[in-house]
Amino acid sequence: MKGGIIIDEKLAMRLYERFPKLYRDRKRPPSDSLMCFGFMVSGNGWFDLILGLSEDLERVSPDTVAFEVKEKYALLCFYVNGATAEGFKAIRAAEEKSATVCEECGKPGGVREHDKWYYTRCDECWEKLLDGKQSAE
Repeated sequence: MKGGIIIDEKLAMRLYERFPKLYRDRKRPPSDSLMCFGFMVSGNGWFDLILGLSEDLERVSPDTVAFEVKEKYALLCFYVNGATAEGFKAIRAAEEKSATVCEECGKPGGVREHDKWYYTRCDECWEKLLDGKQSAE
């Protein structure tokens, strides 16, 4: 993974505790569910987006079970079993919105590319990322 490993563990626990049905497979082995690895996104910026999606799914598709939540090509990917049509609609909307929210801090941002890696960053976090890349070279 290009950035951090997962959402901060305290934030992840808030999601697990508030939505135990949605994230019930988080303690299952990776052969059953990749939620055992947590929320595989870079930074905490999408926490509110994931929280809002979790609330929507609880309301419109209560039998939904998440089996993987990750960032791929700078977008949120939320994979589930048991979702209704309304549940999949809510997931699609959140995934699309992730292209406009900085994955690090949650401010408005956009998808950007550097060295063939894609990131969703606000201007400030983008500059920090580039500064860090140049320092490492």
